[in-house]
Amino acid sequence: MLKLVREVRVLPRRRLAEVAGAHAVLLAAVLLGGVPHVWVQLMLAVEILFFSLATVALYPERGWRKHVGDILKVTAGLVFVLFFLVVTWGVAHTAGGGSAAEAGLEELNRIAGRTINWLLLYVIVQVAISWAQAIASPHSRRAWAQSTFSNGTVTFLAMFFMVFAALFVGTSLVSGLNSTGLHVNTDSVLGSLMVLLRFLLSLVAATISPSEFDAIAENPYTT
Repeated sequence: MLKLVREVRVLPRRRLAEVAGAHAVLLAAVLLGGVPHVWVQLMLAVEILFFSLATVALYPERGWRKHVGDILKVTAGLVFVLFFLVVTWGVAHTAGGGSAAEAGLEELNRIAGRTINWLLLYVIVQVAISWAQAIASPHSRRAWAQSTFSNGTVTFLAMFFMVFAALFVGTSLVSGLNSTGLHVNTDSVLGSLMVLLRFLLSLVAATISPSEFDAIAENPYTT
């Protein structure tokens, strides 16, 4: 842990500013833009899936059977994590006053029906831009690993850890603040926690050396 802290402390200021700036925008979207937490998680899950599909084209030597298996694994993992994220949102939102699963699934249905087109448009644009940048690079696999694959991994880990953060920290914060008369928005609290988790994990990813990225780029499916 101390070694990791030292590595983060010696990161270039420009890199730190990039990571901090990107997450400041996310935090503003959560707190000022009123973006629903469940919508954010759904968007991130779809984005990871689309990036996984795009990765297939960079590794044709694996064959379609292995790629199909990889995509199925990613999909299963995302569905599993997304389900618990929706339920933990329900736990925090109802604060023991109703069915957490029912509340979470109702929120997911409400949001998905209203914003699915915008979600897909955002993801398609993101994939297209990242793909174009990777193909334009003389080292396409490395460029893809350093940007898209790295960000996707960080996002998935943040979603996974968010299940526990929402259950043990977010729920207590929402319940405790509401009990004092400070009626807080569940989406704002959980969204802020998600941004914080992703920020910390992004700092860890920023310490990965170029040689390690080269190894990942050769075969990201073994990482």
